Amino acid sequence: MQNESNGLATGAMITGIIGLILSIIPAIGIISWVLSPLAVILGFVARRKPGGKKAAMTGIITGIIGTLICIAWVTIFASAFSSPEFQERFQEEIDRAQAEQNAN
Repeated sequence: MQNESNGLATGAMITGIIGLILSIIPAIGIISWVLSPLAVILGFVARRKPGGKKAAMTGIITGIIGTLICIAWVTIFASAFSSPEFQERFQEEIDRAQAEQNAN
């Protein structure tokens, strides 16, 4: 008996792994916002077909982790940029730049 392969499951696994890896890198992690949820969707669809159950689960798990990492990055950056210290320093830089522009 020949093992059946499931292309969707393999696609979910590959997409999930790539999405997870890219989600760790802040600058290009924006790509993971598409890849990670796509891996979850492909994984759930692939689980309904014969063959490739482990690959589908790998895609689902890595997609969920990648998505959670993306959400964590947004939360970290949002809290950093909304802190009073950041806003104060940002305003100081704006005032300094305006003073330099007015001096010229």
